[in-house]
Amino acid sequence: MRTANAIDQNTRTLLTEVDVPNPDGRLLPGAYAQVHFDVPVNGSRLSVPSSAMLFRSEGPAVAVVRPGDRIELRPIAIGRDFGTSLEILGGIRAGDRVVQNPPDSLENGQSVHVAADGSERRPL
Repeated sequence: MRTANAIDQNTRTLLTEVDVPNPDGRLLPGAYAQVHFDVPVNGSRLSVPSSAMLFRSEGPAVAVVRPGDRIELRPIAIGRDFGTSLEILGGIRAGDRVVQNPPDSLENGQSVHVAADGSERRPL
């Protein structure tokens, strides 16, 4: 396998070449193919909606509602990007209350109001 060693900033993709055995000649040069990779996953996966991510100068982060309804901005390590959701490798744990669609102005320690059904979190 070979890559272009450069991620396209617009599409966030990486050109890759993969050598595939083709003993019966069914794959033709220059033809397109659909490829599915069966990637083993160790343990359970943690994911958040893409809309929960904040782009900060320090890197990607999410806002977590801590006890006392205060915000804690946590840096995250992203695994795979599925478009509408992100696999999270580190930074949050299962059970953390993550804010969806947080405003860019959200700050550490800021007080928020959590709706009774948990569907909406707004800065106070």
